[in-house]
Amino acid sequence: MPLYRVWAAINKRTGTPLNATWAMTATGFLLGLPMLFSNAAFLAMGSVTAVGLNASCAPLPSPLAPMLPGYNALWVTVRHLVTLIAGWHALRSSK
Repeated sequence: MPLYRVWAAINKRTGTPLNATWAMTATGFLLGLPMLFSNAAFLAMGSVTAVGLNASCAPLPSPLAPMLPGYNALWVTVRHLVTLIAGWHALRSSK
């Protein structure tokens, strides 16, 4: 990663990587600018966000997953069903 030392530097006052936080904030702002002028861009960014959110909640693809602390296969299944139903409802109501 270019300039990784700059991004990883921890701010003494806040105890957080403040440079990285500001860089990601600026990147999000710049990526969001086209949404102000285009409905298609807004819908595309919303779709990408939804896919990313769904992928972040995916169960671990590992045969050892049931042995991990806190892993509950029933909860994962219920969570995915709720996500699927909510997405289906959002698609139906947008027509």
